[in-house]
Amino acid sequence: MTLLEDLSAFLEPDYNENYWSDDAVLIANDMVTKLQPEDWEKLAASWESRKPGWQRRLADALDTAPIERGMPIITRMLLSSDDSVAIAAVGTLSAYIAQGYPEPISQLAIERIKSLSKLSRIYELSFSSLIKRFDRNPELPESR
Repeated sequence: MTLLEDLSAFLEPDYNENYWSDDAVLIANDMVTKLQPEDWEKLAASWESRKPGWQRRLADALDTAPIERGMPIITRMLLSSDDSVAIAAVGTLSAYIAQGYPEPISQLAIERIKSLSKLSRIYELSFSSLIKRFDRNPELPESR
């Protein structure tokens, strides 16, 4: 099997959340950093055909990927109709920003992050700095 096939198989199981976040994601991170250019092309072309759980785990695994390889996938994940996939992508986007990612993201992606932030107070607080950083069309404050 190729490394991409190994990664795909590794992302398939629905891991216990604690095991995933404490151990398995580190294995997936290592696999992602070893992908070759042709693997990235295949991954970019195929990730959307996978189940949401697999996509979420991929988003988590991409947080240590080379930004120039992972960002095109993450920006598409931000627009996923599955909220959990888009939320995982926001987490990876935050990791990329912490690594110095300087580029703006699309206004469509910002609007998606805004809509996700309305799902809970935790998301609102977590995503507010991203929204402030990238939003080119901030809403006017409500008058009282």
